[in-house]
Amino acid sequence: MSRFIQRIVLILMALFLLTPAVPARAADGTVLISNESANGYKTESTGNFSINNKSYAKNKKLQRASYRLDYVQPLKIRAKYNPLNHTSQKKKSIKVGSGKKFWVSDLSTDKRYQITAKLSYVGQHTKVWVNGNQLTKKDAETLGKTFDQTIFPLDNRYFGAPSDVDHDGKINLLCFDIKDGSAEQNGGFASGYFDPNDLYNGKKSNRSEIVYVDTYPSLGSSKHKKVSLAYSTLVHEFQHLINYNQNVLVEKKDEMDTWLDEGLSLAAEQLLAKKPLDDRIDYYNESSSIANGKSLLYWDDSGDNLANYSLSYLFVQYLYIQCGQPDDLFKRIIQDPHNNYRAVQDVIHDYISPAMSFGQFMSNFRKALYLNQADGPYGFHGIAGFQQLKKKVYNGKSKAPKLRGGGAIIVNSAASIPNEKGAPITYSNLAERQEDRDAPRQPRIAPFGDKDSQLRGNSEPGAVIAIVGKAGLLAKCKADATGHFQATIGRQKAGTVLDVFAADTSGNAGQSKKITVKDQTPPAEPIVYRFYHQQLKIQGTAEPGARVTVRYGKKKLGAVAANTHGKYSIKLYQKQKKGKKLTVYAQDRAGNKSLTRTFTVF
Repeated sequence: MSRFIQRIVLILMALFLLTPAVPARAADGTVLISNESANGYKTESTGNFSINNKSYAKNKKLQRASYRLDYVQPLKIRAKYNPLNHTSQKKKSIKVGSGKKFWVSDLSTDKRYQITAKLSYVGQHTKVWVNGNQLTKKDAETLGKTFDQTIFPLDNRYFGAPSDVDHDGKINLLCFDIKDGSAEQNGGFASGYFDPNDLYNGKKSNRSEIVYVDTYPSLGSSKHKKVSLAYSTLVHEFQHLINYNQNVLVEKKDEMDTWLDEGLSLAAEQLLAKKPLDDRIDYYNESSSIANGKSLLYWDDSGDNLANYSLSYLFVQYLYIQCGQPDDLFKRIIQDPHNNYRAVQDVIHDYISPAMSFGQFMSNFRKALYLNQADGPYGFHGIAGFQQLKKKVYNGKSKAPKLRGGGAIIVNSAASIPNEKGAPITYSNLAERQEDRDAPRQPRIAPFGDKDSQLRGNSEPGAVIAIVGKAGLLAKCKADATGHFQATIGRQKAGTVLDVFAADTSGNAGQSKKITVKDQTPPAEPIVYRFYHQQLKIQGTAEPGARVTVRYGKKKLGAVAANTHGKYSIKLYQKQKKGKKLTVYAQDRAGNKSLTRTFTVF
C-alpha cells in the first residue's frame, strides 16, 4: 500500500493547486480523504489471541459489553475432512449428567488443555455442557432452550446451515471460564470463540460442532450468572460456524476475510436484539484510532482491535440499509463464490448500482458516518440508534498520514490535507448543504501516441483535468458543458505512463486513469549487407525487436525479428539469381511499418 501513498506530490499538484475554481475544502472546512484500495487487509494468522488493553479507548461511561471480544481459532489441523470417520463407529447414548473431557484453548498463550464438563441439557438442536459449577442446571436449560427456539432458527434463516461432522444434529455449547489473559475490570475480554479445528480429525480435536461460551466475566462476577448475557455470544459464534461450513467445507475454499466474517456475526447480534448495538456504537464514538484513519479491511490484532469490531459492524449495517434490508442479503454474501470484498461488491452491483465499485462504496460509508443523513447514500436512513454516531475528525500530528486500503480520515482545515496522495486516494468535500459529494469517475481518454501532442477525452462537465507524468504536472484544462476536454502536453516517448485526473466543481477528486503512450513511429528502413547469389542468408541491421521481411515482388521469401542489438539474419530456402531485385522492410511490435528498401542480388 505504501507505493500508492508515495505517488503524491504529483497528484496534489494536479488536483488542489490547479485553479481557484476547485476548492481544497468545503465551506465548513471538512474533507474526507479515503483510500479506496481493497488491498488493505492481508489475511495473516499468528495463532495468538491478544487482549490489547493499553490500546483500547478508556471511558468510564462505556458499558462492560463495549469491551467484549470473540475469537476464531486459526486452522492448524491439516487432516482431510472426512465425515465417514465419525459414522464408522457406533454412537453411544449420552445422558444428562454424564461427564466428558474437552480440549479447550488458553487464548492468551494459544495452548490447548483439557477440562471436564457435565452434560446439563439436551434439546432439539443443542447440548449444553458445563465445567464445574459455572452454571446451574436451570441456567443451562434456559441457555439451551433459547438456542433451540430462537438462535438456531434465526441464524439458519439469515445465514445458512451449519455442518454436522459427528452426525448427531446438535451444536455443543461448552460453558467455562475462558482463559484470555485479561485482568482489567474495564478492558477487553473474550466472551466466546469458535474453533474450526474441531471439525477435523486431529489429536486435540473435539470432532464435533462446538460454540465456546465464557462464564466469567461475560455472565457477571457474582455467584448467580445472568445467562441472557450469553445470547449475543451464541448468535455471533454460531454465524462463524455456519460461515466456515459454507465457505470451507461446502465450497472447498478459504475462510472468509475476518473483517467481513465479524461484520456478519455482529449483524446476527443485531437481528437477535432487534435494535442497533449500542456497545459497538459507543466504542466507535470513543475510538481515536478510527478518527486517525483505521482501516476497515485490516484486522489489527496488535492494536485497537475493538475498533475493528465497531467498523465492521457499522459497515455491514450500512450495506444492509443501502441495499434495502433484504432478508437474503447475508446469506447471499456467504454463498457468493468470493470470500472477500468481492462478495460485497457483487451485492452492491445487484442491489445498488452495477457501476459502483467497492472502493466508492467504502468512501460513501465514511461520508455516511460523518454526515448521517436521513436518506440517500450518506446516512443510515434515520434508524434509531445510529443517530448517536459522533463525527470523527482526524486529530493526529502528521500532516500526511499513511492510510491502509479501506482507511479514511476527515480533516477540518486545508493545512491538514496531506502533501502526497496515491492513486487510490480520493478527496471529497463534506459540506452538508452541497449537493455533489461524489468524486468524478475516471476520465475516458482517446488513443494517444508518441506522434500526438494533444490529449483528448471525456469527463464530468466542468471538471478540472490534470495530466501528470513522471516528472510532474504536464498540463491542466477544463471539460466543457458536454464533458469533452483537450489538453496540449507535447509529444511523449512511446511507453510513457501518464496519470489523468478529474476534480469536479465541488472539489471532489476522483481516481486516476492510467494511459500508456502508444508507439506510432515507424522504424527506419532496414540496412541490408551485400548479398550474393551463392548465399542462403540475407543479413543486416534494423530497429531492435522489429520484424524484418524479405520479398520478391508479392512473394514472401522469409522473415525474422532483429535481436536486441538490431542484427537480423534471414535464411532462404533456395539461392537467388544474380541481378534479381528484392525488397525488405521492418515492422515494430506496435504494427508500424518502415519504408521499403530495394536491393540487388550480386
